[in-house]
Amino acid sequence: MTLGPQIGMSDEQANSGASNPFAAPRTRATRTEVMRLASLGQRLGGAMFDQLLPAAAILLALFFTGDLGSYVELLRDPENPPTDGAVFSPASNVAILAISIGFMTVQLYFLFRESQTIGKRIVGTRIHRTSGARASGMRILLLRGLVPVLFYMLPFLGPGFMIIGYLMIFGSNRRCLHDYVAGTVVLQA
Repeated sequence: MTLGPQIGMSDEQANSGASNPFAAPRTRATRTEVMRLASLGQRLGGAMFDQLLPAAAILLALFFTGDLGSYVELLRDPENPPTDGAVFSPASNVAILAISIGFMTVQLYFLFRESQTIGKRIVGTRIHRTSGARASGMRILLLRGLVPVLFYMLPFLGPGFMIIGYLMIFGSNRRCLHDYVAGTVVLQA
């Protein structure tokens, strides 16, 4: 058995690795998976779940600690807060802090492990790079999350960036400003 080009082989055969038992295996597999964009309803639903789940958990915590009434009163008359400066009891404050930390921890876990938020997981979508590869957690966190927020915080221009950024979702490729900044697209999982 010879390892080099054999007598009588064409250059193409010799370079193809056909006679080399140590050549890397070749496959004819092609990528047949089609990238399906998430619908506007899925994107809206995912965002709503991401906002409403922690809000509902915090309201439940306020109910069970007995401070929901104080919160409702504060909403009714924000000009007259409690004179002692404490809106919630220490138990409510601890519960709100624990829920916030817990929710952020779970969100980060899913972002880094699955390229999804809890809301995206519920509606069946995932964040991908425009090439089709799953987006990394750092890309999502920094480029898709932090950088656009910095634009939105600009005096006078920020609200305009925010409105335009979210209206961009009505384009043919359903990408918002934060998707363009991060080079991502939301696809059906």
